[in-house]
Amino acid sequence: MPGDRTQRIEKLASAVTELERRRRSRIFCLIHNGRRDNICGTTFWDVLKQREKFRNIQTLEILIHSPGGDADIAYQLVRFFRRHSKRVNVIVPMFSKSAGTLVCLGADTIYMGN
Repeated sequence: MPGDRTQRIEKLASAVTELERRRRSRIFCLIHNGRRDNICGTTFWDVLKQREKFRNIQTLEILIHSPGGDADIAYQLVRFFRRHSKRVNVIVPMFSKSAGTLVCLGADTIYMGN
């Protein structure tokens, strides 16, 4: 149902805003549903379209949930994030497979859920 999806997105946005406040960081969500979504060229171009938001960030945290994707794109994403942030951390609440793992390996710190 469209209304349910909108409510879930708003709830996630609210939770991320609160987490940013508590952690004193900027959080970028890299969330893929695993059906057709993964870390790919589209993901990279979506990040580049938002590059104005990635200027002089002290601590950038990437909240990642991904079944994987293209290793080269993951490498390019990490390089982009590191060029625009002094510190890069990743938060993995559930899973980050394959190319998602490579994004994690490029971080300063990895925070993982169970």
